[in-house]
Amino acid sequence: MALGLSEKELEEAGRKLYKSLRSAIPQKQRENWNAWPYLRIQIPRSSLESLSEKDRDKRLLEGRRLILEEAIIIAADSGLPQLFRLSQVLTDMPFKDLVRVWIEHYPGLTDSWLDVLVQQIISGVFKQTPDINEWHRFRHIKSNEESIAGVGRIKGDCTSLQFDIYFFGVASIPIIKTSMNTLQRMYYIDLARKPACERNLLDILSDLEVRGWSRLPILDGMISKGVLHVSDIDRFIRRKASENKGISDLTLADLMENKEIDLRLSRSWETISERATLWDAKKLMSLQKKCQDLIVTATGKRDEPVLGWLTDRDISWNTDRDINQN
Repeated sequence: MALGLSEKELEEAGRKLYKSLRSAIPQKQRENWNAWPYLRIQIPRSSLESLSEKDRDKRLLEGRRLILEEAIIIAADSGLPQLFRLSQVLTDMPFKDLVRVWIEHYPGLTDSWLDVLVQQIISGVFKQTPDINEWHRFRHIKSNEESIAGVGRIKGDCTSLQFDIYFFGVASIPIIKTSMNTLQRMYYIDLARKPACERNLLDILSDLEVRGWSRLPILDGMISKGVLHVSDIDRFIRRKASENKGISDLTLADLMENKEIDLRLSRSWETISERATLWDAKKLMSLQKKCQDLIVTATGKRDEPVLGWLTDRDISWNTDRDINQN
């Protein structure tokens, strides 16, 4: 040996040098985190592969049933429970239990986000790229935020398939409850307090003008019967005047006996849940071509007490403003 050291001594010297150098070099812990909340579900492979025998529509329907009945959560990161307002999401928890929490909290909303998720899972089973025409948003529970639920990774063995589902945050969204005209602000008539035959039309027009409203919700025991527009009242009064009939004693009952007005009152409005978004409202109104007003109730049913009201102008103004701000 050139240094006069034995092999054992050289090995020991090298070990000491390594220790001294290692202590001088900053040590960093490995870090690993998810950019978005996620969960991993597991489903028996045989169940999913049996879908190959179905046509497309039946495949989606059967796939949804299988996923809800057989999918088990085997992993979830710390951010996931917050989306469902749970303290924790346990492993081996049935996926359907998580979905049920969401449905019970939003009984008036569609779970179309789940259908999109099912479509992605089924496409992944057959190693296809999902063809999603419209990505439906997942509403966080007790929050004005939404996410897109997307399948990020698939892996499996001969017995099961696993799907990593990420909830990609979209943005804060305008919810109807914070955008609607509340009962305190609305000018409306409740027929349970005073019948239509005792409500003078000219007085109603005067009240609307003073308050700056051009539409009048008609309620009966706080249940909506429709929304009357000033143009309807004006047209009715002019018609009566052209027939040389007195207009000073015309009442709301006279107006509501008109078949044309009665038809309008039944068709020009819809109800929507207070938990819906302005985007939900805009979509609903676009599907109902003659709809100009949305009455807000707890779950969107017509036989529920009125909580608020949105006009087509309110919806357009608020959604356009939200687009411009983003």
